[in-house]
Amino acid sequence: MVLVALLLYWPGIFIGTHIPHVPRWIGQVAVSDKVMHFAAYLFLSFLLWFAVNPDKKVHWRKPTVWFILFAVVWYGVIDEWLQMYVGRNADVRDFFADLAGAVTGLSILTFVNFWPASLVIAGGGILAMTNFLRAHPVVQGPRIDLLFCACGYVFLTLLWLRFIRNFLPVKPPGFRWLLVAFSLPIGLIAGLELFCALSSYGSSVAWPLSAVVVTFVAIAPIFIYSLFRNKTQAQAAQYV
Repeated sequence: MVLVALLLYWPGIFIGTHIPHVPRWIGQVAVSDKVMHFAAYLFLSFLLWFAVNPDKKVHWRKPTVWFILFAVVWYGVIDEWLQMYVGRNADVRDFFADLAGAVTGLSILTFVNFWPASLVIAGGGILAMTNFLRAHPVVQGPRIDLLFCACGYVFLTLLWLRFIRNFLPVKPPGFRWLLVAFSLPIGLIAGLELFCALSSYGSSVAWPLSAVVVTFVAIAPIFIYSLFRNKTQAQAAQYV
């Protein structure tokens, strides 16, 4: 799963930085491109580390982390250089934002392993982007805001389910597992809506509804598969 995400994400950020003409709605987003570079490379360093050393913390005395940092640094250099050939400007400040993101990502993984760190990053990203998009509704046609909401909560829920599997003593398809599985995403949805209702952003129906639906869609297949597996194992045990 992580390798698939890396194979999709890395070419995705390459394409994004080499589009000759940036879409107008992106230009309307009042977020510095340096912040975008920082966040993109932070997540890239997360994926690279987990693809190489799953479930382990970063140890700076070992060569693996330096190989990853070396690869990210040179990719950042090549990325900025190639942008000159598609009508965009190479910016050394973008490179330093890339480097800062990669170093920050690996530094976070020095203290916690991938799963809890990713949950914090994903939850914080959803909080920040939800508040930003509520305050700056830059797109009303394709509803990029709802698309982000759906993708963000699917990603968060899948991370949470893997965290439960690795670190918590609950197994599907029991009611306790179901309760724990819904607790984090639904808690985040409720907290966000309460914050927005009490702030100047106002409440929304489409956002929490979309988030609840995609959370259910992410959890339901695992729950159903576990029910089927347990039933199959029980039937097989009868013939032993």
